[in-house]
Amino acid sequence: MLSNILLTNTGVIINLNLKLTWQDPYSELIFWTQKIPELSLKPALLLWIIYILFSGRTVLEKLVSVFILLTALVSIEVYFVSIHYLEWVNWNVFYSYLRYIFILLLMAVYAFYLEKGMDRNKEVNTI
Repeated sequence: MLSNILLTNTGVIINLNLKLTWQDPYSELIFWTQKIPELSLKPALLLWIIYILFSGRTVLEKLVSVFILLTALVSIEVYFVSIHYLEWVNWNVFYSYLRYIFILLLMAVYAFYLEKGMDRNKEVNTI
């Protein structure tokens, strides 16, 4: 849920408020074509990244996996730019990587403190 909120809010800030990207506001097809991955595929990829970060893999495996999944996230946007459903006005691939890294960091901090809070509230029954 947090990933959906972060994806949607950062997308709205970038597109509507800062006008760094542009899409046709009158085309429902373009809107829903971009919304479907934003509500399904992108959050799933972000959750896989969080899972990998908190797994017992080596640091190198984590870095390679995170880079591959971040590239998948950015390539979704690049695909929409290539089919002219999205136009980057003052935006580029580097900014997209930064956006997803920022979202990933927020989610990782949240997951870390959520896990810590859940461990603190565990009760041990000795009966």
